[in-house]
Amino acid sequence: MNIDDIKQIVKEEIQLVLKEADKFWMGTVSDKDDFGVPIENEFIDGKTRGGPWAIMTPRSFRQHGSGIGQGRGQKYQKQPDGKWKKIDG
Repeated sequence: MNIDDIKQIVKEEIQLVLKEADKFWMGTVSDKDDFGVPIENEFIDGKTRGGPWAIMTPRSFRQHGSGIGQGRGQKYQKQPDGKWKKIDG
């Protein structure tokens, strides 16, 4: 095994770790979503059926959201330390 083989193995391992690492919301979260509904323990940053993206509570998402997943939306849950962890999408 040469140095280039080792570099490739390390690169692949780092990519796996980063892919599986927890992801957290980096911005602030207001008390209400973009439709005026109070945010409690979960919110969705997602595309609406009308086109633009919005911060939505699960209730607003059921009414206005267009899906969870790449290019559609991500769901976050409040953690005991107050951070918002990505749990879906």
